[in-house]
Amino acid sequence: MMEDPNVTQNARQLKEVWRHRLDVELAEAESEGGNLHWGRAAAWVRKSTLYQGARHLLAPPSSHFFQVRLDALMDRKQLTVPSPGMQKGFQHFDPNRMAQRDFIAAARLQKSGERLTRASYGSPLRPPIDLVLGEALCGAEDGGLVGDGRGHLDLSCAILRALGWLDGRARILAVVGKRSVVPVCPQEDHDVKAHGIITPDGFFRTAEDRAPGKEIQWEKLGVRQIRRNEVLFFIASRDRRSFG
Repeated sequence: MMEDPNVTQNARQLKEVWRHRLDVELAEAESEGGNLHWGRAAAWVRKSTLYQGARHLLAPPSSHFFQVRLDALMDRKQLTVPSPGMQKGFQHFDPNRMAQRDFIAAARLQKSGERLTRASYGSPLRPPIDLVLGEALCGAEDGGLVGDGRGHLDLSCAILRALGWLDGRARILAVVGKRSVVPVCPQEDHDVKAHGIITPDGFFRTAEDRAPGKEIQWEKLGVRQIRRNEVLFFIASRDRRSFG
């Protein structure tokens, strides 16, 4: 289905307005001591049914997610972490093949896991990733998210799907800074929706029940971005896409 350019432009503009408002709101909450506590957020993640039922997590490399990564290893879940911007592939950690004394260093990404690079992209992950964790400014009851505008979560899910690494019933769990879950938020056609949201107050199960099914929006990616991103370059070359 083709995007309506007017609808897309309106959604994009609305999201920018929301981001500005949310930046101010979250800064005020931080000054009042009501901002997100990442240790508490990790505890809510661990208690959620989405996490408890997952076998293989994709967690961001951000230091905010240290405790989530450590919990995953302690709970003997497979853990995959993308490199920043996915420019140098992924690291995979199998806690069943690691000494427990190495878990903290691995969760801090001070100890390397198995590198998943170009040689790995044509092979399946077993088990496939069934829970994708991300970060956003706010979340909606229907699973819609407003992020920082860089599109990391959307692109990550599309790339995992293109590699065949995403489970057919994969779920997305987003940690957001805004305390309340809003009824709806502006969405573009390529945006993924979360199945669960972690706010400073706890876990919220959204109305979304579909697995992430968005494809890579190649027309929205620049040649430089594709060439600098090892995974995108592999997929584009594999699919014989012309990108300059």
